[in-house]
Parts: sequence; structure tokens; C-alpha cells
Amino acid sequence: MNSTSRKKVICLIIPSLVSGGMERVMSEIANDFSERENLETHLVILTKQPIFYTIKEKVIVHEPGFRTKGVNKLLITIKLLRYLRKTLKEINPHSYLSFGGRYNSFAMLASIGLKMKKYLSDRNSPQISSRLSFKSNSVYKTGSWLQYIFKHILYPNATGLIVQTQTAKEIESERLRHPNIITIPNPIRKIESNTNKREKIILNVGRFVATKQQELLIEIFSQIDFKDWKLVFAGEGPLFQHAKEKVKELKLESNVEFAGTLTDIDSLYKKSEIFAFTSVSEGFPNALAEALCTPLATIAMDCIAGPRDMIENDYNGFLIPQNDIELYKTKLSELINNEELRNKFKANSIEKMKNFNFDKIMDDFCKVLIS
Repeated sequence: MNSTSRKKVICLIIPSLVSGGMERVMSEIANDFSERENLETHLVILTKQPIFYTIKEKVIVHEPGFRTKGVNKLLITIKLLRYLRKTLKEINPHSYLSFGGRYNSFAMLASIGLKMKKYLSDRNSPQISSRLSFKSNSVYKTGSWLQYIFKHILYPNATGLIVQTQTAKEIESERLRHPNIITIPNPIRKIESNTNKREKIILNVGRFVATKQQELLIEIFSQIDFKDWKLVFAGEGPLFQHAKEKVKELKLESNVEFAGTLTDIDSLYKKSEIFAFTSVSEGFPNALAEALCTPLATIAMDCIAGPRDMIENDYNGFLIPQNDIELYKTKLSELINNEELRNKFKANSIEKMKNFNFDKIMDDFCKVLIS
């Protein structure tokens, strides 16, 4: 028996590898697994989109050979299910890990009757993935009818569900009653930082979508005495132009900058002093975690899941009740004016974020998938 045949075959499934938190984590899992002697790692991508993240050559990548966008969505769905089932049969993995809402249901449907362990992980807010609502607005969203129904029919048949936060585990346990729900937070890279070269920058990183509330942060910034500080945004998205117009409207062009999507986001973390987070809906906020690991002095809204797992209020950051705008202004001003407090938060964040050590979390994923 050769060494390759002794390896356990693991399959990772994701909709795409465009720029995003879920995609970054999957690319890191794939790359880490590919370097392990006991694993053969396959990565199945379900849509034809540009790959943003670097994937190591040892990862065996599978992509559909047909268009995955078009008018006839039913036909594309059927073709995707056939493609995924055929690919899973060919790979014949010991287990697979699927990321991504409705695509987890795709994986379950495609693998009906196939003998392999099946792990699913929703990577968005448990607000979205576990509830169905008759109400909708620009900020709070819930899953579609079809996604909700498929989740409650198919997820109970999975070998296990992997969630990112304790809050998500509590919500999913109540909704799905699955006996094997495992909490594994996202792995956070160590960002080597030279604290002597920090600038007076308040940083925000994330897609410009309603839930991230960048325009609210711009308004908050305009209403405090920011002195010679700058507010810098990294990221793009549907509301990017709206945010730029808001800056122009408030005449903040000299103090607000838009860096766009960066391949070298670390350089911006390293030179910033404060990280300001205004999101109201998260699965696991990677940008916030990276800021705490750099470390930056951090202020965040206490949204449904994520920030409270990483920030202990007034110990390694400020955790503000959701949309308490006046308190957010007060505490952001306090960070701007109090260097001693910023240094305290940074020092305490280094200790707090040891729970999110990259190697430990990769080992946790590996242990689950090879069991």
C-alpha cells in the first residue's frame, strides 16, 4: 500500500472564492490541510467566479465546466446538483465540509445515499440562517422560504453542524435539535505589528452593505471632535458610492479615506490605532478578530453573534449595545483622547485572542473531519 492510499480524503465545498470572510477561511483550511501528510485535500467550487485567494498547488481544485449564471435558474440548479454528486462520487471522501447557506442544502441533496461523513457550516448570522420572517427591511434579513424549509429537512441528517460562536450554537440547538453541534471559531492570522509606527487612523474593514452600517459610522465621526484623526474604510460593495456621497455631503473629504479592496490589508491594520465596528449582523466578524489580534484598540456594536465572543467590555475594547449611538460617540471620543486606555485594550486583546490561535483552530477542524 503506498503513502497516498493511506491518506484520508477530505472534501471542502464552497460557492466561490471571491473576496470575503467565509471564502478566506475556506482557503486557509484548504491550504493548511494540503500540507498535512495524512490528508488528501479536494476543494469543490460551485460557481464560476474569479478566485481571489491563493490556493496551494497541493489542493485538488474542482470547478464546474459550465455557466453557473443565467435566466433559467432551475436548469442551472439541476446541473449544479448533478455536477456536485458526480464530483463527490469521483472523490469518494471520508468526509466533506460545506460552507454557505443554501449551498449546504445542495451538498446534502447531492450526497443522498453516498457513504461519507457530512459536516455543514452556515457562515452568516444565526439571525439569518435559523429564522423565517414575514417582515423585511434594509438591515435585518432572514433566509428565504425554500432555504428555511430545506435546512430543517436536510440539516438533521448531517453528521455534524459546525458553528462559529456560542450564541449560534444556542440558537441552532433550539431550532434544529441536532445532537452534534460543534463550536469552532474562525482561525485568525497572527499579524506582526510594529506599534511604534501607528498613525492616527480609525479603521473600518468590511463590505459596504446595509448591515455593516458604514454610513452610520461616518455620521458618528462627523459628530465628534476627531481632531487630526482620519477615518479609513477598506472594502467595497453595493453601498460604496452611497458612503462616498455621505462623506461629500458632510464635507469630510479631508478626514475620511476609502482604500477599496486590498490584497495587503495587513499593512493598514499595522499602521492604524483604533478599529471601529458598527455591524448589526455577523456570523463571525473576521475583520474585528484580525483587528484585535494586531492589536488595535477596538469599539464594536454588540450584534447578535461574534463581538461578544471576542470583546470583554472595558477590558480589551468597548462593546456598545446595538445602535446606542450616543454611547458609541462617547466611547469613540474616549479612545481618541486616551492613549493609556488604547494601550490597555491592545495589551489585553493579545491575551484574549489566544483562544483564536490559527494552528489550534485548524487542528480542531482536522480532528472533526478525520474522526
